[in-house]
Amino acid sequence: LNMSSYVAVSKGEGLESVELPAEEDETLLLSVLQSQFEGATGLKYRNPSSGSWRGVRITDGILYPPSEGWGDATFIVVAVGSGSVGDESVKKEREEERERDRDRESRGM
Repeated sequence: LNMSSYVAVSKGEGLESVELPAEEDETLLLSVLQSQFEGATGLKYRNPSSGSWRGVRITDGILYPPSEGWGDATFIVVAVGSGSVGDESVKKEREEERERDRDRESRGM
């Protein structure tokens, strides 16, 4: 039995991620990515040694794992014309998270 591996994907650094199933050959289909992140065109991740962003190679709707594999890294969604899917929506989502945290604190939760 070949267990499928999963790829952790998020709209932005520090935001909740979704684990998407990789194919048996460890590739990730763009259609799977787009089913969770509308408008997605690819993925990027931080190079652990340099801290710089790296793009994930994509050909004909198939995303190929980095040479070190998908591993435990969280990959960030990219879309046409932006570094990440809706940078404004990421800012808004972070602000909503902070607002919920403040609300919980004020209610003593």
